[in-house]
Amino acid sequence: MENGGSKGDVPEDANAHCPGTQSDEAGKADSCAGCPNQQICATAPKGPDPDLVAIAERMATVKHKILVLSGKGGVGKSTFSAQLSFALAEMDHQVGLLDIDICGPSIPKMLGLEGQDIHQSNLGWSPIYVESNLGVMSIGFMLPNPDDAVIWRGPRKNGLIKQFLKDVDWGEIDYLVVDAPPGTSDEHISIVQYLQATEVDGAIIVTTPQQVSLIDVRKEINFCKKVGVPVLGVVENMSGLRQAFTDLKFVKPGPAGETDATEWAMNYIKEKAPELLSVVACSEVFDSSKGGAEKMCHEMGVPFLGKVPMDPQLCKAAEEGRSCFADQRCSASAPALKSIIDKLIKTKLIGLVASLLYTEIIWFSARWYRPYLTVFLMKWLSSALHVSRLYPILFFSWFAALGEHLFAMGSFSMFGIRLGRQKNCYVCWHLNLKTFGNFMILVETSG
Repeated sequence: MENGGSKGDVPEDANAHCPGTQSDEAGKADSCAGCPNQQICATAPKGPDPDLVAIAERMATVKHKILVLSGKGGVGKSTFSAQLSFALAEMDHQVGLLDIDICGPSIPKMLGLEGQDIHQSNLGWSPIYVESNLGVMSIGFMLPNPDDAVIWRGPRKNGLIKQFLKDVDWGEIDYLVVDAPPGTSDEHISIVQYLQATEVDGAIIVTTPQQVSLIDVRKEINFCKKVGVPVLGVVENMSGLRQAFTDLKFVKPGPAGETDATEWAMNYIKEKAPELLSVVACSEVFDSSKGGAEKMCHEMGVPFLGKVPMDPQLCKAAEEGRSCFADQRCSASAPALKSIIDKLIKTKLIGLVASLLYTEIIWFSARWYRPYLTVFLMKWLSSALHVSRLYPILFFSWFAALGEHLFAMGSFSMFGIRLGRQKNCYVCWHLNLKTFGNFMILVETSG
């Protein structure tokens, strides 16, 4: 059976005769009864939104937008968002951190900004700054009492998220990190829809190793694929406990209960086995016997960014609202986080290098009428740089360049190209034809 909506706005698992997610009847029509998307469609914004223009203008000063998501709550997503923002700021980037977890805003606490108030100017809402290059916005700054519950339905949540994007004056920044609540509901649909025209770099998905978390994270990955948000990678958080031996506590069980035996145990170890004092204790807190996040990423075809151990010192840093990179106390978690962040930045650099090399390959092989050379060089380059999903542009690239060469009527310049792992591929050509004037050909191939 055919659906009533256009092909692009009908979910894959929709009922027959779906009116489409942008229809005024979405979630309300008779055909919506029993559809798994009914509640989401009924509360999501409908039709063209004039505020999207204002959002696009505001986001024009933001170079990179990264969503931090998780299908499961309590996996350390906000902790990761906070430490990612700290790390980017310490690299001398201008960073904004937007907390759209409306009902459970924890970002103010994790950045040491509790009790701060939002100020307004003629430019809009001013973020609260941790440092001169790290600004934060959260509903937590708006609550009269931090213990107040936010009891809002979807439309009101959507309205505040839109206001954050439209009215907050971030200024010229390099990165906007968006910390989202767990799940795939109102807030997620809203942030994706509002940022749709502003080129979101992608999503980092946080999980823990056990299956009860991975089940929900798989749903989050599929959500990203359905709405067209590239998955930058998955982080396995709380991947085993890592703790210095000297930080351990010891108890002695007895009939009357447990008694603290830490002092006795440490004195005994110092006397009998002092070499243990430099050892790090490790323990698998969650069951990862089925392969954890790394295996899931391999099965679902998304990048695995790495593992972050459960580190009591990282928890303490989050409680105190400070960066785990500022000192040596987070010796177990800080290097793992730093490695993941470096990998993210390296991936972006590889995408840039790939785009430049592909430009030369396409032009060289087209000028010499060698399509098979294009195939060989592109496959080799994709393998060498570990950049995938580029092949859909292959033959169109060659024919476009070849066509211009055969015309011999003007100049050829490739002025825009955006390639990279798990991203839609955009290739633009500017054909300056003497007879027909200036033309632009834009090709979009969805991954």
